[in-house]
Amino acid sequence: MAWPLVVNALRVQLMLMIDILLVAPLGAMPIAAIGIATAVWMFALGLEFLIDNGVQMLVVRAYGS
Repeated sequence: MAWPLVVNALRVQLMLMIDILLVAPLGAMPIAAIGIATAVWMFALGLEFLIDNGVQMLVVRAYGS
């Protein structure tokens, strides 16, 4: 049941690796910028999952009662 999540996580990591490979010839500063952007992106994605799970639980509780 969890294989779609695993595939999605692998796709996201592959996308980030390709970004670094494309930016690598430009030097250290752009690679550092990609690293910072990746951290911000992952934080935002975590917040999205947090809100999604919270709303899902509230809807299930309201629908079940």
